[in-house]
Amino acid sequence: MTRVLAADALRGLALFGICMVNVWYFAHPLLVSGVASPVTDTTTGDATRFVIGLVFEGKFYPLFAFLFGYSFALMREAVAREGADFERRMRRRLWGLFFIGVVHGMVFWPGDILTTYAILGFVLLAWRPRRPVRTAAVLIGIATLFWAVVGTAWDTIDVVEDALLTVVSYQGTPGTVLAEHAGTYLSIGVTVLLGQGPTALAMMLLGLLAADRRLLSDPAANAPLLRRMLVVGLPVGLAGSLVYAVIMQTEATAAGDALAFGLLALTGPALTGAYIALALRWFARPGAGAAVMAWLTPAGRMALTNYVGQSVLLGVVFTAYGFEQVEKRSPPAVVAVVCAIFAVQLVVSRWWMAGHAFGPLEWVLRAWTRQTRPPWRRVVT
Repeated sequence: MTRVLAADALRGLALFGICMVNVWYFAHPLLVSGVASPVTDTTTGDATRFVIGLVFEGKFYPLFAFLFGYSFALMREAVAREGADFERRMRRRLWGLFFIGVVHGMVFWPGDILTTYAILGFVLLAWRPRRPVRTAAVLIGIATLFWAVVGTAWDTIDVVEDALLTVVSYQGTPGTVLAEHAGTYLSIGVTVLLGQGPTALAMMLLGLLAADRRLLSDPAANAPLLRRMLVVGLPVGLAGSLVYAVIMQTEATAAGDALAFGLLALTGPALTGAYIALALRWFARPGAGAAVMAWLTPAGRMALTNYVGQSVLLGVVFTAYGFEQVEKRSPPAVVAVVCAIFAVQLVVSRWWMAGHAFGPLEWVLRAWTRQTRPPWRRVVT
């Protein structure tokens, strides 16, 4: 399969955004549940969380989903050129992704998205709507409605007590961390599937359509579309994200939070589209833009390894898997941890991909999918 470097670079960018969102579950479970602490209830803490809500939350898992759909279409073309059975091969790949997601979720990060993407991948195998844009809009509406319905019942759920139990587990032993993740994986996984699944499926469908139009491999030919994505997506997405961030900073009820999540589900994908358009413009610029793309691309080529690796590293920093820094670091310090982790991943990914054909988990998934032993080292011609 011919690689689309812009897709890899966008995948690397998505890794950074997803880590910036996921880290708060590890670092401050109480803050995620709506309870401030002396560490987080500061002016800089509030400002940091506001920026995270405005810029990051709800924008990067749709980007990952969009790229999943884009790559799905490219793989279909590549397998067709080989004369192989695409559906059979893809089913194996999706089962492999599902298994990796289960292990990842039960051991390191119960909010794992891989199992959801695997399930939605089976949907893509069986269903390709004739009007993907309209279908995507309906799916985003369903996600919005889901959060509106959840909001009517969420106040009956003691999320604070659950967060306190998480903190105690994270401050315990590796065994208590494992028990916490294994015990909450199913309930959190179902919430992820129902709450994020419709939006993710919508973005996958749009990714399939974008692949048909060669949006990422030939952005110049798609300049009018990219311009519309920017002109429409930026104001709509920022407006929705601004209201979301304000509600999350000021609303004290779980029902209010659910309303904010619904608004984010409705407008977040628009900002994701604007991010894609902005990134493609930036990557096309000589100098700094090209340099950023060159650093992001290797990380995106081994995105599966890096995604799981982020959870491992966050667990080592914040839980009893390592240094037990849960509820101890200020929000700016948490952001610094994410930046440090991603910087290390950029360097390691660049070094690894210079000498290897695939990332470690990518190699495992490919071996399972093709039932062969892929090359480990990169062949230089």
